[in-house]
Amino acid sequence: MMKKKFYIAASAFLSALLLFSAACAAPSDSAESSSADSSPGNSLSDSSSAQGGTIDYGTYGSYWVPQHDYKTMPVGAYNSIPPAKYGYEKNFLTDEEIFKAYAEAGVNTMMGLTDYVTLNQADVATALDFCYDYDLAYLLAYSGADNVKSESNVRSALATVMHHENFAGIMLSDEPGRTMYENLASSRSIFENVLKDTSEKLYHVNLFPTYANEKQLWFRSYTSEDTLPVESYTYEQYLRDYMEIFEPQVLSYDFYPIQGSFPALMNGYFENMSLIRTAALKANIPFWVYVQTCSFADGQRLPTQADLLWNVNTCLAYGAKGIQYFCGVNPQGDFVGSMFDAEGNKTEMYGRVKLANEMIAAVDEVLMCAKSEGVIVKGVMPQLNRGEERMSIPEGDLLGGTFKELSSVSSNHALVGCFDYDGKTALYVVNNAVADDTIQGCAAADEITLNFNGKVSGYAVDGGGKKDFAGESLSVSLGAGEAVLVVVG
Repeated sequence: MMKKKFYIAASAFLSALLLFSAACAAPSDSAESSSADSSPGNSLSDSSSAQGGTIDYGTYGSYWVPQHDYKTMPVGAYNSIPPAKYGYEKNFLTDEEIFKAYAEAGVNTMMGLTDYVTLNQADVATALDFCYDYDLAYLLAYSGADNVKSESNVRSALATVMHHENFAGIMLSDEPGRTMYENLASSRSIFENVLKDTSEKLYHVNLFPTYANEKQLWFRSYTSEDTLPVESYTYEQYLRDYMEIFEPQVLSYDFYPIQGSFPALMNGYFENMSLIRTAALKANIPFWVYVQTCSFADGQRLPTQADLLWNVNTCLAYGAKGIQYFCGVNPQGDFVGSMFDAEGNKTEMYGRVKLANEMIAAVDEVLMCAKSEGVIVKGVMPQLNRGEERMSIPEGDLLGGTFKELSSVSSNHALVGCFDYDGKTALYVVNNAVADDTIQGCAAADEITLNFNGKVSGYAVDGGGKKDFAGESLSVSLGAGEAVLVVVG
């Protein structure tokens, strides 16, 4: 993995973690402070004078699970702790080491799949205690959660866990069809009534991607004989109906772009994210994205480290306020990868996820409290195949080449997410490549230069630490998929 470098025009120097630069000026004395003293979590408090007073985090469309504060981005693992059923011999619910390993990897939210509280009450209670020990939130799986009819049954099923402080909410449904929306809304109401005297809960629903077909969007599962009751049903309508009927707290969806032979990526990735981002901004709620950590039957390949970083960092640049990994424990069936295998052993993906989460932990305080304004693209987009075809970004998301103090970007392949951070400019700078570009002759590593409309000051941060800068430009060297956050002012 290539380390990030920052260059100072007058006198370049190498720090232990990062090499920073700013044209026309040397860094301030604080630039040499340790990451322990200058990390976002320590330096940018709620009422920091540097922020001009207390930030109202609720105005930025952020949702935080009750177990964490506003500044902590939810980082989840789907199918995180399955029971010893459905093909698994190991009971992950009662294995303390798994919870410890998730926490050490930077995952902070357990997401259920087959660990139904309705069938495993005692084990789920044990799991919640482990979540307490390792500061993890737990979104519970509940059999039949998408069509609950009996309040008394819910009350009975949740009796032993409903007041546990690490119980964060219910996994209501994954990839529902339009026909399920009213039942989901009704089920949520029942859960809310039962849990009204407990802390706030998230009722999690995850939507299909744009590559789902019309019948999937309408029926979820279907037979060839099923007929749509409407002339056509688009993804845009699927999304609008969901927002109107269910009124989600969080807008979650999946799109698995790591597909085909390396370094091919799947078309429609940014188009899907654009639709989700727009809907979330309109409703002033966050959007969460499922990130691919495994390969499976329909052509999705096992992500490399660069693939995974690119997937995570492009989502963050686009304004995502939650990352969910698919999966934590490898699912049964034709799947390869995930953070843990079916026996609970760490895979190579575990380390890749941990590295990505180090970046999230370094920047989430800013991103959770910032509003996405759009993106800037410079250079070539990633390849869809070895031909000439490229990924694309919807025109409405593009800011051109400028944003507030930022006058231009120089790069072979950069994606810059632009944010309003309590009146300040925040730039999430991503190397928008997963491999060397054979068509354009671009190396995977890239030097990205941010040019400003005058002398500015601020700081840059990545998983290695935080450094101050001052000057008219800032250059960063990033490996494929890597990113750095730059805050101006």
